[in-house]
Order: sequence, then structure tokens, then C-alpha cells
Amino acid sequence: NLSFLMGSRQIMSDVPAMMCGLVALWLFVNRKEEARPKELLLISTVCGLGFALRNLYAALLLPFLVMELRRSPRNLKKPLLMLLVPLLFFVATALYNQQTFGNWRRTGYHYWCSIPYDYLLLTFHPRFLLANLRSFASMEGLFLLGGGGVGLWRLLASKRQEVLPILVFAGLSALPITV
Repeated sequence: NLSFLMGSRQIMSDVPAMMCGLVALWLFVNRKEEARPKELLLISTVCGLGFALRNLYAALLLPFLVMELRRSPRNLKKPLLMLLVPLLFFVATALYNQQTFGNWRRTGYHYWCSIPYDYLLLTFHPRFLLANLRSFASMEGLFLLGGGGVGLWRLLASKRQEVLPILVFAGLSALPITV
């Protein structure tokens, strides 16, 4: 199976990071109107752990930050509290990278990858978007898109109250991670 062979060569932090994403989705859907500091710290911890595993998972915080900023645009106390744990992970990782690899932006990927991942334009650039979108034209990509379409259809057909929060969360967090 080609997908398995390609996937088995990837760093296996994707699965635990995705688990953080599922927990974050559950927290978002089951969120009360007014979040207490303990809940905000839990959100910060779950999203921060996802970020610590895979940098792209910082996007898990986006739906929560947007929600808080929409509720009270002038009160930055809650959004800043949610940024606390990811910021601590960022500082700890940057210090480790500086000590181990000589630069806070180096991650160790340069030991096993031909592309130096510490140069953002070689990793994140709009020119890669087309190639990423082309990958959906493969049999595996079409299967995944079809499965996602069936899941979306089932979600919309259920007419449950959680549909809108799930779509908002997916749009603000999962799409940036996917692209």
C-alpha cells in the first residue's frame, strides 16, 4: 500500500497531535457561554500540547481566540491566558533548539531531511499550495475527499445543534493545518 509506505516514513507525532485536536474540538463544542480561568487553562494546555508536538497545531487555538475576541473585543485577558501554555512550549523549544542545534529556529530536521526546514520559505510558501491540492487527485486523495464529503453530509443531515460549532472549529483550525 503506497499510502502506508509514505506515511510510515513520516514523523509519528501526527497521531498524538491529532488527538489534541479531537480533545480541542470536544472542548469547543461543549464550551459554556462564559469560560472560567480553569477552563481557559485547560484549553491552553490541550492546544499547547498539540503545538509542542507539531507546530502547525497552533491553529487549534484560533477558534477559541476568535470566540473570545468576538465576545469582548476590548478584554484581552482571556485570549492572553489561552496563549500562556503554547508560549511556554515555544520558549522551552526555542531554548532547547538554541542549546542543541545552535539556533532557536533549528529543529533537528536537518539531520535526516535534504531540505533545511529552518528556512520558512523552503517549508511554508504559497507555491506549495498547488502541489498539495494536486495530491487530492490521487486515488487516496479522492477516497479521503469522498469520505470527508460523506461525513460532512451526515453531519449536516443530522441537524444537531453541534453542527455549526464543529464547522467553525474545522474551518478555523483544521483547514490551516491541512493546507
